[in-house]
Amino acid sequence: MSRFLRDPLVHFLAAGLLMFGGYMALNPHGSAEDDPSRIVVDRPALLEFLQFRTKAFEPERANALLDAMGPRELDSLIRDYAREEALYREATALGLDKSDYVIKRRLVQTVEFVAGNASAPLTVNDAGLNNYFAAHKDRYAEPATITFTHVFFDAGQGRDVASGRAAKALAAMNGRQVAFADAPGWGDRFAYNLNYVDRPMDAVAGHFGDNFTQQLFALKAEPERWQGPLESAYGFHLVMVTARKDLVFPPLEEIKDRVREDYMADLATERRDELIDDMLKHYEVEVTLDRRGAVKAAAR
Repeated sequence: MSRFLRDPLVHFLAAGLLMFGGYMALNPHGSAEDDPSRIVVDRPALLEFLQFRTKAFEPERANALLDAMGPRELDSLIRDYAREEALYREATALGLDKSDYVIKRRLVQTVEFVAGNASAPLTVNDAGLNNYFAAHKDRYAEPATITFTHVFFDAGQGRDVASGRAAKALAAMNGRQVAFADAPGWGDRFAYNLNYVDRPMDAVAGHFGDNFTQQLFALKAEPERWQGPLESAYGFHLVMVTARKDLVFPPLEEIKDRVREDYMADLATERRDELIDDMLKHYEVEVTLDRRGAVKAAAR
């Protein structure tokens, strides 16, 4: 008996019955099946309508809002409700609820939501949390970042020419102690930015390419010295690196709440998928697929 009560499928069915009971309580007069031409506007119907409209599923608040409405506001709410109900009945009469894929997805999402909340409350102990963090440590890594400015030398006139210009400018700029802010007065126009602040490797690579990025992140931060030239797909660059942070793996104690949330979310997803897999076992899936003129039929 106790095993039966712990079965997730039993929890799901119980949740489904509760939802159905709640729906029947909020819709005591039935719907179009009883009298398609009659729209009953009562308090439960308006409260449900009001909560969906305000996207706030708080019955007490909805009751207060409804009672505080003036005559004109209440008439408007009733008119909107009746209009929506009439259009819904027209749509179902046309069979749109059976053929519209958006509606189908919405129903699927509703069942997924119920399945995700049908299991017993999740609990996480320290041992489980430690194991989860160890297995997903890379997810919480803080990426290496770099802050730099650069002076670009276009390879449009030849890579040797650009490389020579960059080498000559490097000596001149360090000799004159050209500052970070004075970089725009040197080199050629670059398609992207001149200054990059706390940028991770993938962002830098998106503008300069992998080869340049690997060279750049190998440099030390030297706020008063120009370094290079570094080669990219566009030409050569002199760079001044003012800050660089290495890849950091924060300890669990610093991010414990975030890790616990992720762990519980993953557990809930895992339980939901197990429950849906159990449901799928009750169906026979017949595949009839026409490919290149040949009909293949299989059952599983």
